[in-house]
Amino acid sequence: MNNIKDEEIDEYIKKSDIVLLKFDNLESKYNEFFDSLKTNLSSNSKIVNVTDQEIIDFYEIDVIPTIYIYKNKNLMGTIAGFQTKSSIVKRISDIIEN
Repeated sequence: MNNIKDEEIDEYIKKSDIVLLKFDNLESKYNEFFDSLKTNLSSNSKIVNVTDQEIIDFYEIDVIPTIYIYKNKNLMGTIAGFQTKSSIVKRISDIIEN
C-alpha cells in the first residue's frame, strides 16, 4: 500500500485487532513475505506498508525497515532492521501472544 495517509494509519489501529506497520523506503521482495503473513493473522488484522518519507519522519523511524506491532490499539513492540523470516515470525508471535 503506497501513499497512505497518517489518518488512515490511525483508523487501521482503531478498527483492527492486530496491525503491523512496516516502515520502508521502497517496495521490495520483503513485502511479499509480509503479504504472506496475512493468512496467519485474524480476519480483523491489517498489514500496512508505509513508504511515504513524511510519515516515516513523523514516526521518527531511524532504521529501515522498522515494524510496529499494535494489538488492541496498543503499541506492543517493534522490530528494527532486516531479520530472517523465522526470526520475524517468532518475534511477532511472541509479541501478539502476550
